[in-house]
Amino acid sequence: MHRYLILLLTLLILTIVPVSGEVILYWPGEDSIGTSDIKDITNAPGESLVFATTNGISIFNDGNWEILHSKARDRRGYLEGIPLNDYVLDAEYDIYGNLWLGYSDGIQIYDGYTKPRTMRYPERTLIIYSINDLQARSDEMWVATGNSGVYCYSKGEWKWFQPYTDKSPGANRIVSMAVDYSTGALVLASDNEGQYILNVTSDNPGFDEIISHKISKDMQNVRSDPSGGVYFFNETDIVHYNEISGAVNILNVTDLSEDVHNINDVYSTKDGKYIIGTNYGLYAWKEGIILKHLSRKDLKENNIKKVFVDADGRWWFVNKILTGYYYEKEFEPLVSIEFQYFDSLNF
Repeated sequence: MHRYLILLLTLLILTIVPVSGEVILYWPGEDSIGTSDIKDITNAPGESLVFATTNGISIFNDGNWEILHSKARDRRGYLEGIPLNDYVLDAEYDIYGNLWLGYSDGIQIYDGYTKPRTMRYPERTLIIYSINDLQARSDEMWVATGNSGVYCYSKGEWKWFQPYTDKSPGANRIVSMAVDYSTGALVLASDNEGQYILNVTSDNPGFDEIISHKISKDMQNVRSDPSGGVYFFNETDIVHYNEISGAVNILNVTDLSEDVHNINDVYSTKDGKYIIGTNYGLYAWKEGIILKHLSRKDLKENNIKKVFVDADGRWWFVNKILTGYYYEKEFEPLVSIEFQYFDSLNF
């Protein structure tokens, strides 16, 4: 009688497949987002998100929501708490962890511990107090206001880049700002008056106009690319830009679908995807390929007004009835490999 050791490989399949993504939806309510009318979204310190809305501030943290509304003035006329009022246009954190909030009539700065500091008329810090956009850059906070160009706040001091003057943008109304994280340059997009980039190599930094036939004057939206550079977009086109290679066409609306007529918002991911909100749902696009399309059956309503990719890689979207996110889980083996050992007798 002989004893054999038999090695049985139960299955050897090395194929790796992705687990299907998950869509999470939030309808406005007391225990959810305050409204679907969302003006801005920003990552907060830790793993929270701050939503600037027309119904106060909504804070998302680990699946839970908190809504902050404006509070009544005290007997001296001072406004307590945050926000300044319930119609919040912009939200941005500076390098020190202070939350800056932009309104139609001022700015509020909140450090999370003390009473918020409000800067608005009649302090006359700004010429116009209607805030178009906020953008942190290193230890600076840049503020685009009304038709008065941009301001830079750093180390307690303000500097105004008055439109059409030396070193300033040749545009009155700056509506969008982004940072090229590969160079540190600030990039501006105006209301049909062109795009501008901050020259950071000079001892006296100033703005130069970006000249390219691929970037049209109506590209009023600019976003940072995590891989370097920025991208501009309008309702029909997305164009990537950096100072070395210049402007490169990414896509035209016709590349998505014959049902897509408008690009409403775009956000890029760390691995090079463009997450695109359109009138016909949410698209993920990379290098000429549509990787994902989420439509009414997934999102309840096709017209996606705003998109955002958070620090955890979730694709947030906003339509007229709700907000939510799509999350792709990690890849995992189709079948695990298992080894079994048997003792066998020779019959």
